[in-house]
Amino acid sequence: MAAACTALITACGGSTSAPSPAWRAVATPMRAIWPDCIDASTCLAATGTSIVKTTDGGATWTTVLAAREVVPEHIVDLRDVSCAMSDCVAIKMNNEPGPVLMYSTNLGRSWRTGTLPNPASAWVDAVSCPANGVCYALGLAENARTAILWTTSDGGRAWRLLRVPPSSSSVAGAAGDDEPSGIDCASARFCVAALGPRMLVTRSGPGGFRSVALPSAWQNSSHAGLAEGVACVPRTESCVVVGTSFAHGRTSVLVAWSTNGTRWTPARHVPSIDAVSTGVSCPALDACVIGGIQNPIAKMGLCLAQVCGNERAFLLRSAGSMNRWRAIKLPRPKSGRLFGILGISCGAPRFCVVDGAVISRRPPWVYVLIGPA
Repeated sequence: MAAACTALITACGGSTSAPSPAWRAVATPMRAIWPDCIDASTCLAATGTSIVKTTDGGATWTTVLAAREVVPEHIVDLRDVSCAMSDCVAIKMNNEPGPVLMYSTNLGRSWRTGTLPNPASAWVDAVSCPANGVCYALGLAENARTAILWTTSDGGRAWRLLRVPPSSSSVAGAAGDDEPSGIDCASARFCVAALGPRMLVTRSGPGGFRSVALPSAWQNSSHAGLAEGVACVPRTESCVVVGTSFAHGRTSVLVAWSTNGTRWTPARHVPSIDAVSTGVSCPALDACVIGGIQNPIAKMGLCLAQVCGNERAFLLRSAGSMNRWRAIKLPRPKSGRLFGILGISCGAPRFCVVDGAVISRRPPWVYVLIGPA
């Protein structure tokens, strides 16, 4: 049976119809990564058991934190990292004993362990650091199935719990239905969190979060759409939320955008494909990248012998408008099949890092493709 491994593609603004011939592959030591790019040359990434960093646009990556050296007696599952200027925070997704997060005040050169208030029976899903010292973390209270928010103003040393507003009657989805899938903050005062059947938005900082409905077009009698990712353009109030609808045994990618976080407009002319969206990044409102899994039978838990093996990774980019989307043809790995996108981060309009998954009979590996715009 084929083994699963991962592949990392660094896409530097190539053609939407074919990969640039100038792209080249660079070997990396990572197994899988969830990236956060600060600019067109510097990215940090969580690999599950470590934090790695590149300062040359993905050509080389070095380990800056080996988590098992910090907490060797505990299960480590570092799944997200976010940086702003010199401050970085990395979070552990599971709720096993031990530090829930680690923070750095020198862009990853050294790290310290941190804690979140009341982390018991809570899963931490994502972190976003929009300004130096300021970060927001999103999680889930496992027993109540409600979202949890934390914030720090000192780079991760001290955190406090924030009030999560309940769902109002005008917002589809009760608080107990929350399925946190991401948070992105464009500034210290403006953040959007995707919670599955609803979103949380603040335009005034930590105390201003309120529940916001998904676009009405995402909810009708034949299908229910869920928000599964969000990306905001830095230093603006422009954001894109991606989701998936489930209807008649088929999945569809949903996209909506907003310039204030409260009123969302469904994007038109999104390619109609049977797919699940798993990530989005927007360095500019007209330069967004969305990725996921096409023909997602296995991901939906419906894998049958006669239909398994058709999953394919897909990547879409906005072609100058939220209502114009093009498919990016991805370079093929040397062996195996690229079947899904796990994470996306764009440090500039023409520099994105995409974490993909490959099915192959060979041992797991990650490979990086880099190239000019």
